[in-house]
Amino acid sequence: MTMLRSSRHQSSYSNSGLPGTDEEINRDLEAGVDSNEAWQVCSNLLSAREGELVSAWADQADGLVTFAALFSAVVTSFVLETYKNLQVDNDTVIIGLLRQISAQLDGARPLPDVGPAAFQPLPSDVLQNSLLFASLICSLLAAGMGIFYKEWIRQYTLRTPSDPKLLMRVRQHRYLGLCRWKLGAIIGGISIFLQLGVAFFIGALLLFVYNLNAILRLVLSTFVTIWAVFWVGTAFCPTFSSNCPFKSPLAYLIFRVITVGSYLSRLSLYTRTHAKHADSLHSTLEDWELDAVEQPKCKVRLDAGALCYLLRAYTGDKRAIYVERCIQDLSDEEAGELFQELKRTRPGPPNHTTTEDVGNDDPAIQRLKQLKPNMPVSPFSKNC
Repeated sequence: MTMLRSSRHQSSYSNSGLPGTDEEINRDLEAGVDSNEAWQVCSNLLSAREGELVSAWADQADGLVTFAALFSAVVTSFVLETYKNLQVDNDTVIIGLLRQISAQLDGARPLPDVGPAAFQPLPSDVLQNSLLFASLICSLLAAGMGIFYKEWIRQYTLRTPSDPKLLMRVRQHRYLGLCRWKLGAIIGGISIFLQLGVAFFIGALLLFVYNLNAILRLVLSTFVTIWAVFWVGTAFCPTFSSNCPFKSPLAYLIFRVITVGSYLSRLSLYTRTHAKHADSLHSTLEDWELDAVEQPKCKVRLDAGALCYLLRAYTGDKRAIYVERCIQDLSDEEAGELFQELKRTRPGPPNHTTTEDVGNDDPAIQRLKQLKPNMPVSPFSKNC
């Protein structure tokens, strides 16, 4: 999209402040900014809010899936070697039968039965194979979750409407869903499964070499102990120090488990009861999404949330003229909802100033009051 580069726009949106008069505002907004172009630019600016985050999640999922695939191959090679200890060795059975026959021919005392029914695997072999199979399952689950995650990320950015205003609503609607459904936490689950798989594999490896050599056992045990202390220690440290930088997905999980009581009480604050009755069935998820963002109360809240972010992020920027052109398209009631959103997200501690005084120190609210002087100041819609 071609940005306006006129000196008029650049002078009006300097870093030092905002246009001071209504005449300057109307002159800038009527300088050739098309409504569809303004909504399209705002939609693109809105997509940049989560664009880098979604891209980082996709790259992280690629790395985790690659590691899970390679790790699964390593674990499988050990499983193919150790699972035989859980089965009857035919060569051992044949040798035992030959010994019994030889003993009977010599008239000696019969040897104990060595047939398949008498076979019992060693407890260490059972534990070792249990750890290896658990490690393999964890790595395969992580790989599967990574594939699902990549599909979700891809669908998040695809199949968007062409209408600029509707496109901005859909992107705001999807962003709210991204936060509500904790999509970022899924990538943490993949990492935790892989870490558990590595822990199980190291335990099985320790059992594998335990009876081979005392020196080898000592060396391996030392390194495993160092790794375990580092792994568990860095996972628990953030729970007891708020500025600890070791905030891994496992650390978040431990923190939530330790503080489960307070977490459940906070969870109740986010409970929402929806009583929605669809008038008709939707053929696709996209149809359902478009129907949801076009609900009267919902679209007002989505427009207010998106424009609130854009107005705060680009106030003083030359691209703010596109945001303000979109605000000009709003009705006074919709502008009032935007005012409530700006007031709710004001930086700093809340205060009890009157409506007339709100925003005297907030450039975004000042600008909105200049653009929409007749807007109501009481909210009229609810969350969608």
